[in-house]
Amino acid sequence: MIGVIIFVVGGYLAYNKAKSVAKEAGLDSDLIQKKPALAAAKAVVALNPDLEVVSTDDEKGLLTVRDKKTGDTVTITADDANKGKISFKKNGKDVGSVDMHADKNSASLEFKSDQGTTKFGAGVTDTVPGWISTYPGASNQWDFAGHVTGLHTGSFHFMTSDDQDKISAFYADALARRGLRVGTTVSTSNGDKNTLVTAEDDATGRNCLVTITPDKDSGVRVQVVFKSKE
Repeated sequence: MIGVIIFVVGGYLAYNKAKSVAKEAGLDSDLIQKKPALAAAKAVVALNPDLEVVSTDDEKGLLTVRDKKTGDTVTITADDANKGKISFKKNGKDVGSVDMHADKNSASLEFKSDQGTTKFGAGVTDTVPGWISTYPGASNQWDFAGHVTGLHTGSFHFMTSDDQDKISAFYADALARRGLRVGTTVSTSNGDKNTLVTAEDDATGRNCLVTITPDKDSGVRVQVVFKSKE
């Protein structure tokens, strides 16, 4: 439930679409103008049959929602959303917050809870797990990083002019040496070669996905997505 509301409210901050979402739900036009993030959260509830409003305080920017399936209630404090922050309470207890920042060129989001932290977008930094070798000369740019409930997840990418076969062989060999089960798939789309390297180890909970695709400016784009236990 929180994730659904974050998606729409975050979309307002990053792409300024909350007003149109709220209008589609037939919400108060004054609220859309004064508190668009709260209006967007109400819109999500109105459009989702599994959610219902328990109480609302438009002046304070508070909305309490109940999940019909689980019976859980979540209170959203959206009054600071225009400043980039939304806080949540679940069944009366603080469960986390979302910090969002957006400008014309980039957007970022950080979700904090008692289970950990996940960051998306501009400014994200993290450490690549030791079982994933760093490609020679790579300048990694992080897309997201999460440390939640004992799991380390993340995604980063880099650009290179090296041949795809060289890149895929590097990752396949390095991950296999770490004991992961590795597979490589090569496909062609519109004349462009695309390579996919997958690696997993059920015993350790390690998973890695490497996509290698053409990039018109830099030659090749390499995207690495991973998950492992901490």
